[in-house]
Amino acid sequence: MLMVIQEYCVDIEAAVALSPVIRNILEYKTRITECGGYVRMKLALVNDDVTELFEYFSIDEAMCNIVTEKYSYHWQSPAGEIRKRWDNAPHHREIETYPHHLHDGSEDNVKPSQVIGMVEIVTLLNELVLS
Repeated sequence: MLMVIQEYCVDIEAAVALSPVIRNILEYKTRITECGGYVRMKLALVNDDVTELFEYFSIDEAMCNIVTEKYSYHWQSPAGEIRKRWDNAPHHREIETYPHHLHDGSEDNVKPSQVIGMVEIVTLLNELVLS
């Protein structure tokens, strides 16, 4: 199982390294155990925006795959204005995808969202920043 967790972290690192919109890594922390882990990154983007990503994950031993447990992927302008933040903090019970939700352009503009992993969020940032 440890091999699956290590491969997941390598996949995250590869997505970041290959991203055309990530200028550099400002912060990178990881912790891996036999049953899961934690990844935290702060990334500078080519348009001068900043993205802060964190994710706690575990491994589903029966399915031998990674399960995203807790996450927040925060993308903001250089002035600190929210562009988007995907998270699963246990608030916004009114959203049908509770606890998964997206703050789109402001804290108050909350939309439904699905659970998303760090590799997928880097792919999504590539599309959004380049569009």
